[in-house]
Amino acid sequence: MMKKKVCSLGVLLLVFVPVMVFSASINYEEAWDVNPDIPSYDPAWKEFEKGWAQRWEHENLDKLADIVQGISKRHPNKVEPYLWLARLSFLDEEFSDCEEYCVKAHEIDPSNVKAFKILISVLPNQGGKQYILEHYRQWFDEMTPLPTGRMLPDLEYSKQWDQAIKLWGERMDIKKAIAAGNAFQSIADAHPEDGNAQAWVCRINYAVGAYYTSIGEHDTTAMPYYQKGISYGEKALDIIPHSVPVNYWYELCLGRSIQFKSLFTKARYLKPMVKHLLFAKRENVLYNCFGPVLAASTLIRNGGWVCEKGMAMAGISMEYIYNGFDLLEMVYPDKFYGTFGKADLLAYEGHEKEAEKILLNLLKRDPKISTVSVLDNKCVLNFSRILLKEIQD
Repeated sequence: MMKKKVCSLGVLLLVFVPVMVFSASINYEEAWDVNPDIPSYDPAWKEFEKGWAQRWEHENLDKLADIVQGISKRHPNKVEPYLWLARLSFLDEEFSDCEEYCVKAHEIDPSNVKAFKILISVLPNQGGKQYILEHYRQWFDEMTPLPTGRMLPDLEYSKQWDQAIKLWGERMDIKKAIAAGNAFQSIADAHPEDGNAQAWVCRINYAVGAYYTSIGEHDTTAMPYYQKGISYGEKALDIIPHSVPVNYWYELCLGRSIQFKSLFTKARYLKPMVKHLLFAKRENVLYNCFGPVLAASTLIRNGGWVCEKGMAMAGISMEYIYNGFDLLEMVYPDKFYGTFGKADLLAYEGHEKEAEKILLNLLKRDPKISTVSVLDNKCVLNFSRILLKEIQD
């Protein structure tokens, strides 16, 4: 698709240095946005912006790339063309091109966060920890850990929002998490045209359901939360079908709702689950700390060979998932699910001793290390105890 006009990859081998830990109290866009800004220094950017808004079927990626290549020739020292060529290459699954464009962008602007985000988006396709350290050790030292933040945009209804988000901020107490879900549901019901309000309800009901699944109350307590999450997720999809968070949290609710169903049921729901998972993976694999990678792993672990084959057919291999785990632990070290996911998948593949060692170390960690993932981390530790018991019995 796209002609390579950048230098070859350099090998960066420097020792790790201490880095500043970013604050977790940032908004959705600051934490998760991977799309570069569209500048205005060349008139062709307006044409690109119109085409980018219509990209969803991915039929115009070559045309968009041609536009950006032209801009790059006119402005060879600007970073934005290389960022966008990297982004377009990723969407077109030209992963080596994507990687090289990221390197060129980094050469022009070494502190550019979007260049790094696009790079780590593509790296699970290229290699694991050894590959990363061989090629990008200094860059990782300088840029990690990346900040995390809210999983959805803030809502505009100030008084109701303030009350709801305060409760959600206290979600380590599951009763406060449930109260937050009810508060967001009141907002969503009062504003049925607001897709993000519906998505907040989906997201919170997933989190509450996952907590009850993690303490052994899946059928009795968790299922109604997943079902409510599915219902509000469907409402959100009708309004904002191209939202990564909506596709992601809807897929998680759907996946958990059939977690303990028969293989026939899992096979029946595999296609819609993979559809929403692939959308989230393609548009923003970094969302929720490589969340689409974690979701794929969980689907395989709970769906067995049916989901494993389905994932492979969709281009998500076991190697890709393990590479994603490596990246997660390097870029988002306070997110426990990647470490648990690795142990879970190792146990699934029969490597129980290795999984046991990982779980024992994970269970020593404090879930409160992250204000963003605190409830998720608490659930992960519960899931880890269950898995460890299964391995040791």
